[in-house]
Amino acid sequence: MRCSSYWAITTWPSNPTQEHLSLQEQRLSPHTQSLRKRFPDKSLLLMRSLLLSTCVLFLFGFWSLGACSPNASTERLEAVIADARSPEENLPEPTVAEVPPEKSGSQGPQMLVGHKLWKVVEGKEDPYDGICSKAKACDSKGLGYEFFGGEDTFEIRTGLCNCVTIRQPSLVSIRKGGTIQVRIWHFKLTAPAPGKAYLSLSFGQDKVWEGSVLIPSKSGLLAPDWKSKKAYPAGTPVFFHLHNHGENFWSIIELSAD
Repeated sequence: MRCSSYWAITTWPSNPTQEHLSLQEQRLSPHTQSLRKRFPDKSLLLMRSLLLSTCVLFLFGFWSLGACSPNASTERLEAVIADARSPEENLPEPTVAEVPPEKSGSQGPQMLVGHKLWKVVEGKEDPYDGICSKAKACDSKGLGYEFFGGEDTFEIRTGLCNCVTIRQPSLVSIRKGGTIQVRIWHFKLTAPAPGKAYLSLSFGQDKVWEGSVLIPSKSGLLAPDWKSKKAYPAGTPVFFHLHNHGENFWSIIELSAD
């Protein structure tokens, strides 16, 4: 109603007579007459232009969205329903990169020992008994578990324990031909007189590795590896022996088998 009122206000002749104006005023509704008095003629012409522009823009936008086209709306709805009903067999097959690779049978190296499980052995239970001099001394404070360099280790401080054999049962089995990997770190080695540090590893009654390091010596890492000559079941006693004169620090880092 208001739009028609605005239109009625502005549809006068270009050169109306006084009689025509009076007749038009009488035909106008009270609401339109009040608007006529509030706004001059130019303002009403401007309002008409704005109203027409707004209506045109609204209709154009409504048409561009497809709301004015029943066929377009129907096509969109049919497409959505078709997608929802698409069977799985119509989906594309996954590429090779999307298929997870199968796990191989090899699990890689596994730790043979736990560094919190080592126990000191002596006497007849020690396969290295008698190898050290009479100056042998081992304080329990000189060895134990240590978290070092981001890894679990077993530390031996030869200033408090200069000759020791430790033991524990193997956590996993060792296959014949499997690779045994050892990593042992030592800090700078010093002693009142030159000498050698001796290290050895045994599985059961079999001595499988031994080595020595000159003293004095810079800090370094011992990392021997070899192929096992025979198989050993899980639970086989693992012995590690070290003797060294001087106040030095040793850390067993890894003892593993693949």
